[in-house]
Amino acid sequence: MLSLAGIEKRVYNANMSGKTKNNRWVKTIIRILLRILVALFGIMVIITLLLNIPAIQTYLTSRISTYLEKKLETTVQVEAVRIALPKTVVLNGVYFEDQNKDTLLYLGELSVNVSLFGLLRHEVKARSLNLENLVLRVQRKVPQNEFNFQYIIERLSLNDTLVAPKSEPGKKPKPWDLSVSEVLLQQINVSYYDDVVGIDARLKMDELSIDVNKIDVVELIFLLEDLAMRNTTGSVEMWEVVSENQERETIVNSNYTAVDYRLREVGLDHL
Repeated sequence: MLSLAGIEKRVYNANMSGKTKNNRWVKTIIRILLRILVALFGIMVIITLLLNIPAIQTYLTSRISTYLEKKLETTVQVEAVRIALPKTVVLNGVYFEDQNKDTLLYLGELSVNVSLFGLLRHEVKARSLNLENLVLRVQRKVPQNEFNFQYIIERLSLNDTLVAPKSEPGKKPKPWDLSVSEVLLQQINVSYYDDVVGIDARLKMDELSIDVNKIDVVELIFLLEDLAMRNTTGSVEMWEVVSENQERETIVNSNYTAVDYRLREVGLDHL
């Protein structure tokens, strides 16, 4: 016959045995989670190292250039792509030709300090955006009356069907949260020539530095903290566009206006 002390001892031993088993399960789960985290971190480090190996970069940029050339049927070059997880993305030597074999776009370097994991949460939060050595030439000439970048839009949309992600009834999709803190543009050369509206505008900029306070692309809100511009020149030429059914005499007497702008240094605060 068991005494009261014996019963209490057995109950105590049973409770201790149950707690020991629970502790073992908790420790096992913690070990598994730690191993998963270490494995993910190791994969990130390996990917980062691989993306910074010249041979891998060459292969990656070659595949990107080949795909775009086949898709656009024109010359496309990407010299280098560097991704340093989790934040830095760098593009070097991006070149696009238009269908007349002229330069449409050349980008020496684009460096963005942005959280790549934020893209999974519909967030594009860039701490800095640096763009160096940009050449952009936009043209629209007669008789084609199409912009020289129109073919890119047409080729990229050809046979591509975008399916909107399904959302729950009554629930709006999450909008993208876009923000950038610092923007630095250096060695910018942009031109816009349009026969249809009669304008030839050119801009050369040595440096443009912007500290951004707030950006809201949905509400079109752009608040700047500081802006500094150095060694900037621009010109605008405008003329009267004459339609084909007008007489030749009107073409000879059409109006013509030319304006030049030169800025050595400009600084603005708290815009």
